[in-house]
Amino acid sequence: MKSQIYPKIQPQESFTYKYCQLGQFRVKVRLEGHPLSSQKFNSKSQIKNSKTFNIMKTPIQPLAHQILFEANGFVAEMCIERESLNLAYNLRYRAYRSVDAIPVNDQEIFTDKYDAQDNVRTYLIWYEGQAVASVRSLTWSSAYNWAPTDSIVLFKHEIDQHLGLNTAVLESNRYVVDPEFKGRKSLMAQMLLFRIQAIGSRIDNCNYVITAVRPRHASFYRRFMNFEPISEELIIEEVAFPIQLLSTPVASCDKLAESSSLAAFEEADLERYKQCVMALQDLQNRKKAA
Repeated sequence: MKSQIYPKIQPQESFTYKYCQLGQFRVKVRLEGHPLSSQKFNSKSQIKNSKTFNIMKTPIQPLAHQILFEANGFVAEMCIERESLNLAYNLRYRAYRSVDAIPVNDQEIFTDKYDAQDNVRTYLIWYEGQAVASVRSLTWSSAYNWAPTDSIVLFKHEIDQHLGLNTAVLESNRYVVDPEFKGRKSLMAQMLLFRIQAIGSRIDNCNYVITAVRPRHASFYRRFMNFEPISEELIIEEVAFPIQLLSTPVASCDKLAESSSLAAFEEADLERYKQCVMALQDLQNRKKAA
């Protein structure tokens, strides 16, 4: 029997937080040595002049230059700005915490070393002013100098055996929905996450899409995009459940469109996606030059 490995849970300090709105951003502020009930923030200067630290900004709506498409009241965006990434990382954290998959942390975000790589993109789905779902893509290809992905590291042998390590692959992971966003609308948001990855795989000229999921979720992926397992179950330290690697040819995106019209992308989506990628790459290059 395989032994379960859980992440080490470190003792956590207890803090209280204050939220305020500044323009198009929601600001989370943690104070040191001040009862928050007596603090009021109405401007940036008040925040700067208080004894604060670890301030995190998140947007209160999709940012116009990040929007990929809109459908049935939903808005999809690629996270280019730090504030949007913060929101996606917090949504990940809340989703994983809701099933006790990761330990508590004071920052209330879930991120890893891959998030900083140039071959990585993070996305949000919005509905009625709330970020309700998120997913991440990592592209394994010569275009990104074969920068690693989670599954390339964990399942290198299986990928080499079934797909080939010289094959361009898009990995989809950190697939989450807000724990409080349920029912039919939740499924619609998930179809839009599939739509985003279908677009990304086409833009990056990938041959396959791969994803590592809980084995009990494999049937969901098979139903909509012909995903099939190419590995046995694996226990890892990052999350408190086993994972299994699935893969599907990019051509299976056609089945996705047949399964759900909401998941079918349009030519305009491809163009908008390219524009967002260019904006993201421009920001990455400016950070490297700074």
